[in-house]
Amino acid sequence: IMAKESKDNATIIESMGTVVRECTDGKIDILVNPMFDVQYAFLQIRGKSIGEEIDYFLLCGKCGHKSMTTTNVNEFVLQKQLGHTNVIKLDDSTTVTMRYPTFAHFVKLYSDTDDENDVYEVVADCITTLVTDEEVTHVKPEDKKGISEFVDNLLPSQFEKLENFFTTIPVLQYTKEYACEACQEMNRIRVDGINNFFE
Repeated sequence: IMAKESKDNATIIESMGTVVRECTDGKIDILVNPMFDVQYAFLQIRGKSIGEEIDYFLLCGKCGHKSMTTTNVNEFVLQKQLGHTNVIKLDDSTTVTMRYPTFAHFVKLYSDTDDENDVYEVVADCITTLVTDEEVTHVKPEDKKGISEFVDNLLPSQFEKLENFFTTIPVLQYTKEYACEACQEMNRIRVDGINNFFE
């Protein structure tokens, strides 16, 4: 309730993680599991605790009319984008393998610091393997500084490929089509934001 009332993304994310960690006795590790796993667990916990129906408003894209609707938590599914891969070829001699950002990464990205370095740190932390013509490096914690320097020195076109990995990661979402009650305009809404789970 406090997270919902705060309307602060960082507080909401941290609250979600706390609920999942406490309600699973730590079996879901919020520092290791991908964010979409934590979201799925949170929805299931929410469904069992206060009900499987989520009530929220839909805003018409044409006239701005608000319509109340209800969605069942079980209608949220993990959507994968065509062509998405975690193996990224940066150039003819360099390939990286990525892991999905964890709950902890999202906390860092949504923090109030608004520090651009946070983005680079998350990208570097998600690299698990670096393959060049000379060697294969399975990234360990002690390699963090070297990987951070590697990310800092990427060309814009190379960094864009890594950004694409993050913008196309699987998303837990629900898609709804409806006719506006006021103007009858057909709307297609995707519900996938963290805030929606706190409605």
